[in-house]
Amino acid sequence: MDAPLLPGPPVGVAMPVQDELSAPGYVELAVLAEREGYDTCFFGEIAGGEAMVVLGAMAQVTNRIRLAPGIVSIYTRGPVLTGMGFASLASLAPGRIAMGLGTGSHMIVEGWNGGELRAPLQTMRELVALLRGITAGERVSADGPEITVAPYRIQIPTHGPLPVILGPFNPKMTQLAGEIADGVLIAWAPLEEIPDRIALVHEGAARVGRDPREIEISMYVHGYAGPRVEEAVERFRRLILEYAVRPTHRAAFVGSFPEIDRATELWNAGRRRDALALVPDEAVHRLVPISEDAAPTVDRLEAVRALGIDLPVLYPQSVERSDGRSSAGTIAAVAAEYRRRASVALGGLTRT
Repeated sequence: MDAPLLPGPPVGVAMPVQDELSAPGYVELAVLAEREGYDTCFFGEIAGGEAMVVLGAMAQVTNRIRLAPGIVSIYTRGPVLTGMGFASLASLAPGRIAMGLGTGSHMIVEGWNGGELRAPLQTMRELVALLRGITAGERVSADGPEITVAPYRIQIPTHGPLPVILGPFNPKMTQLAGEIADGVLIAWAPLEEIPDRIALVHEGAARVGRDPREIEISMYVHGYAGPRVEEAVERFRRLILEYAVRPTHRAAFVGSFPEIDRATELWNAGRRRDALALVPDEAVHRLVPISEDAAPTVDRLEAVRALGIDLPVLYPQSVERSDGRSSAGTIAAVAAEYRRRASVALGGLTRT
């Protein structure tokens, strides 16, 4: 039997890929998320679990929750292999798979995988068109400026083109998402920056005459609910800086703390402790609700929804690596807080 959905509009969950869990550990969190009623589960690909493998394992033990990478780089796999991976996932979980795509960082693409992060807008445009054809079972080929593929048709049953979710970090890619994607996944945005990010998506849609309401805009809301608040602040301080120092991601953080350039210099010079000292507590709390209870995290999830986000996505984090208990606790606590609020609201209606 399917688990009941969370009361109210949908809420997603992202797997804490920097918790350094095993693949079974992430699968257990996905099962928990489905049981608690979350709508969608995102699994990012950075330096740990390989997304297609882990999502495939999740697909085998869930039956309702939507599954998508959050995200995979468009440079670390060949275009046909990428299509094969997504089509294989869709055969495991028909109707529940979306193609989550992004550039990735220079370290991921070039430092670790020997690729070249070049012409991201054109590469994304070409790859999205190709993947739609592959996952629809069409015979495809490509002879573009960035992608070349000989005539190919996938040899696996398909269920129509899969939806595309782009995970942009800079304005131009955000606008492109509005042009070509079915969904957009925003990360690391303080509340006051959300309307501008949504406006970029809508600008892209307007360029090609699309109705912006066709595009589902999701957003990660990093959060922690548990007793180890001070440790959680330090954990998130480091995570924020690890993202902010990447040239591909910097634009998402410039408004959050003023010394980002100096912190980047120190980080790249190996002076990590000095760099972390430049990320103030105010910046951490501006980006991440951290509390002993789940109320601030739920407040943030609903605040981003009120600003125009269609699918707020809880991104929990444990305070210790290789230990997913804190993340599991946050997933469960947020669901319980949603149910508590729904019960209070229902009680109020009953009394009146």
